[in-house]
Amino acid sequence: MKKLLLVLLIVALASFLFAGCLPVTPSEGEGEGEGEPEPAVTITVEDEYLDPVSGDIYIRCDDLLFTVTFAEAVAADQDVWIKLTDGKGESGWIPTSGTGTEFTTTIPVGCALEGCPDCEPICIEVMVGDVCCSETIYHEVRIVDSKDPLVALYLTVEDCGPCDDMANISFTSSKIGECDVEDTCCDDDCSGVAGWTVTTWAGREKEVNTECDTPCYEASGVCPIEGSTGCLDCLVFDAVYWVEVTFYDNVGNGSEWDFEIELDEDSFVGFDTDESIRIIDMCDA
Repeated sequence: MKKLLLVLLIVALASFLFAGCLPVTPSEGEGEGEGEPEPAVTITVEDEYLDPVSGDIYIRCDDLLFTVTFAEAVAADQDVWIKLTDGKGESGWIPTSGTGTEFTTTIPVGCALEGCPDCEPICIEVMVGDVCCSETIYHEVRIVDSKDPLVALYLTVEDCGPCDDMANISFTSSKIGECDVEDTCCDDDCSGVAGWTVTTWAGREKEVNTECDTPCYEASGVCPIEGSTGCLDCLVFDAVYWVEVTFYDNVGNGSEWDFEIELDEDSFVGFDTDESIRIIDMCDA
């Protein structure tokens, strides 16, 4: 009888032991793949651009707002620091401001790195705690696009018929006729071209309010630059027109160009613009 009681006791203890090792069936909503930890930190940079094909993220060489977001709140007695590093040097640790889960700081990228590498990667490191004792806990890579996109804009002017005083202005980034230029281009070799716009108003600069007046003609697109105003009542010979051109890459590098086009009774006379802008030439068709 004692032997039987002893055997039953051993069996009972073994059942409790194995019960603690059995797999637990997940409750509803706890399927496979769930419960994976979120990144401890994410970094975003003002006006950054994610290339949907390569997955690379680009920023421009400028004074940019850096934002660090944590999955969990940072303790009140902890500080958050950022450091930029490229192949030639580093910025040193830069303090941020904020509380809880979000911290920000504005960094002049070119000054922090003593110049911007064009289309080269930089490392953004984040540290929490004391700058003397803590270790880096997170880092991400960005590619710096420090140069403006390249563009050549060519314009032609032609009449709309022998008995018509309306003008047709065409523009392109490809060479036309005998324009005296060396290159044709509409390109950005880093983050890529975001787009261009061409807007035309009737009148000279001092007569036009570009924010309130209705444009005579508007066009936009990406490379190549191609367009034509067609024959519009607001575009006639023996008149002056104010033109605004914008051209930008995906991180915001680029330019706005303003100039006047003067038309004689039946032909193009000339244009008034700053020689430093990249409108290469204008030809009369």
